[in-house]
Amino acid sequence: MEIKHQLNYILIFMVFSYNCAGLSYKKLSRQNPEKLIAMQDSLLLAHGESSDLINALVFAHNHVGTESVSENNYMKASNHFLQALELNDQDTITRYNLFLVEGHIFLEKGNKNGLWDGMEKYAHASSLRPDLGEPHYWIAQIYIKIGDTDFDLILESYEKALSLTMDQALLSRVEKGYNETIKRKKKLDKFWK
Repeated sequence: MEIKHQLNYILIFMVFSYNCAGLSYKKLSRQNPEKLIAMQDSLLLAHGESSDLINALVFAHNHVGTESVSENNYMKASNHFLQALELNDQDTITRYNLFLVEGHIFLEKGNKNGLWDGMEKYAHASSLRPDLGEPHYWIAQIYIKIGDTDFDLILESYEKALSLTMDQALLSRVEKGYNETIKRKKKLDKFWK
């Protein structure tokens, strides 16, 4: 028990030293989010739940969660988004990210009931950020997995995604998926004529 108290004091001293050196929580959350997260318990113990600290920790968890999504590590991402929500359950960005990740988990599992649950998660994400096209791209992916010949629903999801904001990499994927679906639809229509 004595060693644990000594370690806590050392961590508190390190945090105090960072603050005295001018390294803010916000700056640390951007430069080294993992380090800030590692000090989370000690920081909360030493400084309470100051809004600057909470915002920095939420940002750090979101950053690590987003990186985990890009590595397809959805469980790790989910864990960080849940930890961010424990700190601030009103953070829309975190809730949006968590809904997307939960949808990805269901999509990855691929069973029919799970796919419908995943679609519901993506719809929740879309309701939080109706300006973003990403949830609609993933809804199209679910429709493809459920039955890749339901062209109207797939194309409608792609078109909705294309009408909204997204980064360039996702835009390329949406355009490619949309064009491939149109080609498949034309090919099937031609076959049945």
